[in-house]
Amino acid sequence: MMQGLGGVRAERQGGYAEYVVVRASAVATFARDVDPLDMAALGLASVTAFEGLRRVGALKNSRIAVTGAAGGVGSAAVALANAEGAEVIGIISRPEHAEYVRSLGAATTITSQDIATGGLGSETIDGVLDTVAGKSFGAYVTALRPGGVLSLVGAVAGSEVFFDAYRLLEVTLTG
Repeated sequence: MMQGLGGVRAERQGGYAEYVVVRASAVATFARDVDPLDMAALGLASVTAFEGLRRVGALKNSRIAVTGAAGGVGSAAVALANAEGAEVIGIISRPEHAEYVRSLGAATTITSQDIATGGLGSETIDGVLDTVAGKSFGAYVTALRPGGVLSLVGAVAGSEVFFDAYRLLEVTLTG
């Protein structure tokens, strides 16, 4: 509810109110058997994951890596990509997150520390949803197959990234 309606961007007051008046185009219906609090918990993280995966493109039978896979956006992306028929590789910061990320539908997990040693391989991934960026960004670009897409939706590890610019002749980066 915060995005564009108040609070975060302060376009209008009431972002934290129990009731607000909004345009009909800003709301969606959901099934009566869905708990409204569960639905509200989806929030911006799930919308961000959905939009980032949309930019990656077709997911069915694709091999998709999701960085920050145990976080809010990452966990939503893992579940969504899995539901769409992708083989999901969850990239996690700590090994203790592996079981949780696999429970969301990741076929496998790898730690961000393993990325630096070539853990994803080269040209083996159809798409990357990256919530992290930072110093591992180049490894994600390298892991993309020719024609692959990297969708950057966050940069929690830092905004400075380095990669071989010639890879842009073969892959697509989107934000």
